Amino acid sequence: MASLRKRGRVWHYRYTDANGVKRESAGCPDRRETEAMARHAETEAHRIRSGELDPKTLRILKESRRPIQEHVDEFIGTMVDKGRNQQHIDQTRTYLERVIRDGKLERIGDLTPSAVLSVIGTLRDVEEFSVRTLNSYITAAKALSKWLWDDGRCGDYALRGLERGDVKSDRRRIRCPLSADELRTLLDVTRQAPEWRGVSGPDRAAMYLVGAVTGLRRTEMQRLARQSFRLDDATPAIIARCGYTKNKHEATQPIPPSLVPALRAWLDRKAPGEPLFGHVPKATCIMLRKDLARAGIKDVNERGEVVDMHSLRYAYITELSKTGAPLKVIQTLARHSDPRLTMGVYARLNLHDVAGAVEGLPDLTTPPRKDEPASAHATGTDGKHISGGFAHHLPTAEDGLSRKLTVTGGLEASTNEMTAKSQPLVGSVLGGRSRIESARVDDGIRTRDIQIHNLAP
Repeated sequence: MASLRKRGRVWHYRYTDANGVKRESAGCPDRRETEAMARHAETEAHRIRSGELDPKTLRILKESRRPIQEHVDEFIGTMVDKGRNQQHIDQTRTYLERVIRDGKLERIGDLTPSAVLSVIGTLRDVEEFSVRTLNSYITAAKALSKWLWDDGRCGDYALRGLERGDVKSDRRRIRCPLSADELRTLLDVTRQAPEWRGVSGPDRAAMYLVGAVTGLRRTEMQRLARQSFRLDDATPAIIARCGYTKNKHEATQPIPPSLVPALRAWLDRKAPGEPLFGHVPKATCIMLRKDLARAGIKDVNERGEVVDMHSLRYAYITELSKTGAPLKVIQTLARHSDPRLTMGVYARLNLHDVAGAVEGLPDLTTPPRKDEPASAHATGTDGKHISGGFAHHLPTAEDGLSRKLTVTGGLEASTNEMTAKSQPLVGSVLGGRSRIESARVDDGIRTRDIQIHNLAP
């Protein structure tokens, strides 16, 4: 039997839960309402003990009564416990609170696909958010919905079927990779540039150089230390620790040996424990924009493509694709899980880069010769439509079987001469137990096993 006692203006009730544990819960200022709450708690405990009520279902009912903002706070707390990036945590909270506020969501049951889509539609039509930004809101809402389901706070993953938009249909920020000449100009000018917000010109130039020859992201470069540079190894490389890379895997990026002297001279000027690139602020786009202007390079080209810190990664992958390296090698160096991202987004080849690929196409404007069949042109047997690379491997003054055609009459004469001059070939295998010789037969040369043909009856 539940018991009641008053604390201040609020009545509290004590009852025995389904596990036989005595518990005390706060009621309300009204005694009768508190008695009703105590009877309800005892009834639930009895139904659970008798098997009439599933504890999981009871927990879902209990969690459904709580404000959804409390669940959001606890979800953010789990992200902190997992060690997620603070910027990612702050952005996720901003997205979720905007969805809850604009969608007027109060409980878990209000988090439905239609409610989220209503908010997304308003952000798209009224505030004209890009598809990429809208996808960030959808991703945050789906992450919360899945966590509520995984944690046993609701009965299903309500936003499972909510799809993201197609980013390619609405790309508003297209990055432009710098060319090799532009990178050289940027580095030369920045080395002599004055300090900007505590970051010296040589440090900024070194940061641009490392980004252009390794493809490391801005946050990955800011976490590099002196021991990250393996300049004395047989294959020089720069290593980004797994705790600071995007995929949480250690990145070992090889660098050209020609850069080792310049990087070593720059590192030698750094004191132990000093940040390699100085205290680089978050606004690296402003820093790079000022250096680009100083070097006479536009940060936005005539097509509206922008140059920012991530453009250094674009330049790295683009230059790798120009070397003719296999796609798997480029994908590995780019640290992409999907090759379509590597070649479809990051590798930006211009018209000059791809023009050489079409030079080997046949000339379709030249009419075929009238004294030869069209099939000769189709197969390349006319002797004029064979690529130089393939013709190099064709037999010259031979019959195609590595036999010299020194006898007038071609292949037949050569074969007859070989047949006439053939001598028996006697070989010994496994101690002479198997002997093979060649013999003249009517239709040419045929080898026979003496051991087989001379068997005693």
